[in-house]
Amino acid sequence: MSYSLKILNPTWFKQDTEQSVVLSIAQKVLVDAGQIFPISSFAPSQSQHVKFSLGKNDQGKQIALQSKNTWYAYSPHVQMLKDGKPFSAADVPRSGAIGAAGLELIKSFEGCVLDAYQDVVGVWTIGYGSTGAHVYPGQSITQEQAEALLKKDLERFEAAIGWMVTAPINGNQRDSLISFAFNLGEGALQGSTLLWRLNQGDYAGAADQFPRWANAGGEQLAGLVRRRKAERSLFLSQNYTQYL
Repeated sequence: MSYSLKILNPTWFKQDTEQSVVLSIAQKVLVDAGQIFPISSFAPSQSQHVKFSLGKNDQGKQIALQSKNTWYAYSPHVQMLKDGKPFSAADVPRSGAIGAAGLELIKSFEGCVLDAYQDVVGVWTIGYGSTGAHVYPGQSITQEQAEALLKKDLERFEAAIGWMVTAPINGNQRDSLISFAFNLGEGALQGSTLLWRLNQGDYAGAADQFPRWANAGGEQLAGLVRRRKAERSLFLSQNYTQYL
């Protein structure tokens, strides 16, 4: 299975979803209609844009424009192709809900706090790391409400894996990727060598990328080391509990 992007009208590939006129020449590339670019991952974005990472050409060489691999394009000016045939976003299979192993992994590392608190950067947080307008100072929730919030928060990352991953994956691999994205954000996964190698069918190479994501603020953190080991082990369908 291969994915590509066909240019329907002359348009800009951009480094942001802002209008092209406000972006510098280093942040955009004008592409002609009719061109087709192989892509390794993609996701819908805001303002009717699609975010995508370029794939390899027929000679197996990684494609990049202005030394950049990941771009945005205005959705009405492009067409997604799967194995050379047009398809819509609705045709993309979702990864499905997280399984028991992945859910246990996330809960064990996130922990659950039933009273709202400010995290290390001052963001109000509650439950299993839930943030947003629904969290406010002085708030308290029940364990059942924390579970419901986690389920709702996970939907975003479950859907993201369905968009980003074009290679076949099993349930344990899906769960490990959901945990990774839940912890670091789907943007980190989308621009990662981990995802690129996975979508190229290099499962072992993708697994070996997990430990590279154990730093915060320029320092390696023991908790992140354990979490990445757990996610890698789950990705490889091994017993991860030894790392908790």
